[in-house]
Amino acid sequence: MSLRLAFLPFTIAWHKEFIRSVGWRVHSRRESLTECGKQGTNFHNSTSPAVSHSAELYVLPLNSVRSMDAARVGLKAARLAQMMREGFRVPDGFVCTVEAGRRFYSGNNLSSDSPSEAFARAALPDAVVAALDDASGGRWAVRSSAVHEDATDASFAGLYRTILDVSGREDLHRAVRLCWAAITCPGLRKYRSERESSAEPQLALLIQRQLAARVAGAACSHDPLSDADGIVISAVRGVAAPLLAGACDGEDWIVGETCACLRSRGVLTAAEASAVAALVADVTKRLAAPQQVEWAFEGDRLYLLQTRPLPDRRPETVWRAPLPGAWLRNVRLGEWLGAPVTPLMASWLLPALERGASAFRRRWTGLSMPQPPSVRVHGWYFANVNSVPHKLSGIVLMMVRIAAHLARHPRRGTIVFMGALSDPAARLCLQEWDRHNGATVQAWLQGLAERLPQLDGKQQLLQLDRLVQHVAQGFGLLSGICSAAWNAELLLVEHCRRHLPPEFGAMAQRLLCGLSPPAPEPSMALTLDWAEPTAQELNLPHDSGMRAARIEAAAAERDRAAGRIFETLAANEPARKRFVRLLDRASRLAKNRSRCAREATRCWPLMRRALLALGAICVDTGSLEHVEDVFFLDRAELEACLDGHSPDLRAAVRERRTLHRRQRRLAPPLQLGSLPASFQRALAIAEVLREAPRSAGLMKGLPASPGRASGAVRIIHEAAELAELRQGEVLVAPLLVPAWVPLAVQASAAVVDTGNHLAHACMVAREIGLPCVVGVGHATTSLRTGEWITVDGSSGTVERVD
Repeated sequence: MSLRLAFLPFTIAWHKEFIRSVGWRVHSRRESLTECGKQGTNFHNSTSPAVSHSAELYVLPLNSVRSMDAARVGLKAARLAQMMREGFRVPDGFVCTVEAGRRFYSGNNLSSDSPSEAFARAALPDAVVAALDDASGGRWAVRSSAVHEDATDASFAGLYRTILDVSGREDLHRAVRLCWAAITCPGLRKYRSERESSAEPQLALLIQRQLAARVAGAACSHDPLSDADGIVISAVRGVAAPLLAGACDGEDWIVGETCACLRSRGVLTAAEASAVAALVADVTKRLAAPQQVEWAFEGDRLYLLQTRPLPDRRPETVWRAPLPGAWLRNVRLGEWLGAPVTPLMASWLLPALERGASAFRRRWTGLSMPQPPSVRVHGWYFANVNSVPHKLSGIVLMMVRIAAHLARHPRRGTIVFMGALSDPAARLCLQEWDRHNGATVQAWLQGLAERLPQLDGKQQLLQLDRLVQHVAQGFGLLSGICSAAWNAELLLVEHCRRHLPPEFGAMAQRLLCGLSPPAPEPSMALTLDWAEPTAQELNLPHDSGMRAARIEAAAAERDRAAGRIFETLAANEPARKRFVRLLDRASRLAKNRSRCAREATRCWPLMRRALLALGAICVDTGSLEHVEDVFFLDRAELEACLDGHSPDLRAAVRERRTLHRRQRRLAPPLQLGSLPASFQRALAIAEVLREAPRSAGLMKGLPASPGRASGAVRIIHEAAELAELRQGEVLVAPLLVPAWVPLAVQASAAVVDTGNHLAHACMVAREIGLPCVVGVGHATTSLRTGEWITVDGSSGTVERVD
């Protein structure tokens, strides 16, 4: 009875359709893009093989399937057949029924517990063989269509098999066997066991004409992650299989009252995106439930490939730290991480970098880092900023430790001071940095790059451990160099605040503009996460002439600002002399910081090459599907694969990729918990730098680089998209690392979700005179590519332009 009730809606829908459409044939051809998803196939001319009445138990043409046949052909095929009958353009094909699958399994004594190799030579039912032989002259896509697949509460997405572009008799037979063999997949068994399903899967196969897809993708009738309204579309060139497997990111669109591209890659036009949205809206209306639709353009014709119901709308994402205290997304490593952290980064590189920073802090100050140094909430990095004890006894103990360390190591210990007192430590830190990156080390790295291809997997892993330790030590030193530069900038700004009228507050930003020409280093990492390619791999274009012109203009602004301050302080000689000393010191330390930040990630190309080579080994052993999947393993899993254990991690990696894509679309807050008083003084510099805003503004952030500019928004989610940035557009991005800035000189301004006014990238933005507002938190989700905004880097405001 429950099975009948489950399929009652499909039965009623079929009867209504049958009464209304006896003898109906589809002849119309709708050429407009908004209706190009409708079916224009004449069923008399179907490319499906002929099927005799006696064989209908095992094979059915797709256009003859009715809703009542869902128990025989699976939900996927039944829905597509319904859409075909209702006029949607669906590729022709046929179905090998559940009965055919049962006959295949029972006739060959196979089950979900059988070894997968037992399916390779298993005999196919005669009716199936005849249908496949009739179809052997075409190109086909072979897909699963299980009875319980694509249900509202259990999608089974990616757990069965799909094999594309199959032609020829032997390949068709092999593809059918492989798809029926999918019942042995460990991931499928686990998925079924979690749903307390002990019965054998009831698996039909849907075999359709293979489209020569120009572009393809998936779309949802609402955002399944944020629950926001609007049809969400992801598109790639060619077939959508890599996108659906999580092996690549697509071009993202959202279509509601307007049609906006969130991540442009030149895949779809706005008209084509609107056509896909119209198709999704029509399918959703016909099925009376939110849908996820797979689609493809063959030439200018839009086809419906699959539709499944979306699960119930997700509850609102809660951003809560797992531990008490305050946590910031835009400090320390957070300014280099503008996306959720991938598993290999989270289990290997990130802990190593935090150990390097902690070791530096103990060695130079005598204090330990707060534990844990960071947490990840929905995959996003948040740094621990609870470094100062709340109780008086804890503060006294901390001061005693600092004093004892200063007595034992007077040069290193001066790093705890501000101003000239910290200069001995700053010089020592820079000397250690230069040794850490000296000629001997560079020769070692060059030799390692040449030897790595000759090493086996385990040896490469050991060398990678050495590289990780090396970069961790470097990032520890970098934190000390940055601390000295930040303190010098803070003293300069505070001096200006005390001795200059309020209207001079924002002028202090211009004092550190145009200091040095930051040429883009091809080896620089565009984010710390190994999963993202480096500037060297992307080979992004950069305009050195425009960069030089911007730097020259920024230097002129700096000289004008310094000249006005000199004139204003002329009557106060002590203040003027101290201003000169503070400016000279801040400029010198800022140059050091900029240089070291550019050098900090020189090992990233070498580490990525080694990791991709290890990924290739995992693919060869069957542990992974794609080389890039290596970034979605953790450190222990990678080592197990290289030890020869060869666990099958393909299903787990697919799940992790899907989760990572979902987490990337979240808009995390900048702060969790209440900020401690010790951090308030560091952030007060932003208020000193901030000019009075000229308007209320659409959103506010931190003034990072002075200037005011207007332009069309260009949302850039990852470094590869920087090539799409056009002259005069406003770069809106989740992060801004030093390597991005020289590659974005054609932008009129920048607006950044994360970051802080003391970040490395903000210093580089000032060097080239790029107006910049950081720490906005939600710019990439609130703005849309193409809309016009005005960015005021002096007041930290962003406003829309009508």
